[in-house]
Amino acid sequence: MARSIVGGILLTAAAQFVLYLLLVFFVTLVNRMAPVNPGETNLVHTPELHAALSWFVCGFGASYAMVMLWLSRKKFARHALAV
Repeated sequence: MARSIVGGILLTAAAQFVLYLLLVFFVTLVNRMAPVNPGETNLVHTPELHAALSWFVCGFGASYAMVMLWLSRKKFARHALAV
């Protein structure tokens, strides 16, 4: 049981780290696509981009939850049949 809890914690931490890396890559890419002159608002600080990032985070979280639910259901079914 401890192995599965530790594995779940590590998998969750790895998923969040991957999400962080994807967000950093996305923001860096947006900054390179739209360079700004001094005194202008940077594209990264616009409400539209923050809304897009929020949808990205929600989508990633929902996808991660669905995959974990599918895997746990599969594991539960396998153990239920073995008993």
